[in-house]
Amino acid sequence: MTVFSVSRDVEVPSFDLPQVLIPNAPNICDGETFLNMLSPSTVSVCFFDPQYRGILDKMSYGNEGVSRGRARSQLQQMPKEQIAKFIKLISDALTPSGHLFLWMDKYELCNGHHEWIKGTNLSVVDLITWDKQRMGMGYRSRRYGEHLMVLQKNPRRAKGVWIRHDIPDVWPEKVSARHPHAKPVKLQAALIDSVTPPDGIVIDPAAGSYSVLKACMEAGRSFLGCDIEAVEEYEMAKIENYPGRKDGGYTRIFADPVLGRLFSRTQSAVISAGNELEKIVYAEVAQMGRTVDDLDSFIVSPPPSKKVYLANKSAIKRSKRIQFGSAEPDLVIFDLRKNHCYIVELKDGDMFDTKKVAGELSTLKEFQNTISPHVKLSTSIHFCSFNQKDKLQIISGFKGKIDEQQAMTGTELCEILGIDYGAIILHREMDANGNRSFFLRELVKDPDIRNELIKAIEETSIITP
Repeated sequence: MTVFSVSRDVEVPSFDLPQVLIPNAPNICDGETFLNMLSPSTVSVCFFDPQYRGILDKMSYGNEGVSRGRARSQLQQMPKEQIAKFIKLISDALTPSGHLFLWMDKYELCNGHHEWIKGTNLSVVDLITWDKQRMGMGYRSRRYGEHLMVLQKNPRRAKGVWIRHDIPDVWPEKVSARHPHAKPVKLQAALIDSVTPPDGIVIDPAAGSYSVLKACMEAGRSFLGCDIEAVEEYEMAKIENYPGRKDGGYTRIFADPVLGRLFSRTQSAVISAGNELEKIVYAEVAQMGRTVDDLDSFIVSPPPSKKVYLANKSAIKRSKRIQFGSAEPDLVIFDLRKNHCYIVELKDGDMFDTKKVAGELSTLKEFQNTISPHVKLSTSIHFCSFNQKDKLQIISGFKGKIDEQQAMTGTELCEILGIDYGAIILHREMDANGNRSFFLRELVKDPDIRNELIKAIEETSIITP
């Protein structure tokens, strides 16, 4: 008798996307409104992570609104009646044998969650514990984990629906995201891969840090979700935030002010992407408390801990000790483990302007000569092409003006700083989805352009065999 199955036999019904929602991107929307937009029995999987009030009401740890407790207490809370209403709407939206993955802490696990699924077609079929790799609250035992309750809509079945059998019921994964309800991307990706057909849809009506979106991208599945608040993490430059010009070079190239302005807005976002990347990297290191605000104090009296610290342009400009007249480097990394200082120019892509390369190289060398007498560290200069993994390609992009020692990949930079390169890439891809959707929606707003696109599509379909 076959107990396990590694092949699916479920069919996914067609899904009508609500016009006001953008797939594979953040949406600002009330979760109840979002769920009411969905057609019944069309969703394969839902993740739900409500902000429970129970533990904050029942136990006084003394840190609500203080330190780590501040971010959590400021989130909008969900009363139990509202949680039950959400779960009923989720049950209606799920396909037969579809899954709800419900996040909860130990308090909620032990106190009355059964009431939430009364009157639904959902049954508890499993429980997974996430080992967060760090200690949390607790009067008695201190909490290292959160729990993911696995519920399935009737009919209950595993064979042909749950196809991965390598997922342990205790999953260790550390997350670096700053959102107080950030969840493990890799665990959620494994679950999505196990129970979601390639054409199935994954929803999240209280998306928070959008870890489920990142998990869908990793698993190659489609996501639709929202949160009542905007994403508070870092984000890539957004096309919609730039006004653009109707009378610039792009308008002349296309002889169309609508296209001209849209491409102008896109170019402005491209230029800003490098600055946003600097902010992202700095914010990740700041999350770990290893950024340098007072560079002069840091140089005179370095921290006793042998860790890696990061200073940005602002810290360099404020320095009275490091008097530097030219443009500051993007990042200065102090690796106290190796007694070394990395002076880094950070690029979103490769450099193709030969004169600019020569100028920036000269500036970095000048800064190296300026800072070296003040730090008891060896120093080196680097050009980091964050999205490039091949050093030879980086050297080629910089017209051979730098050598292999000076070329740095984004992976190398993140390894030195101790931050997650993959998480940054996933998050920027998530923002890129929003940029793409905005670009296309703006493009088809103009009737003339929309008609030309329709004509081009029809012509292509006739020519293509």
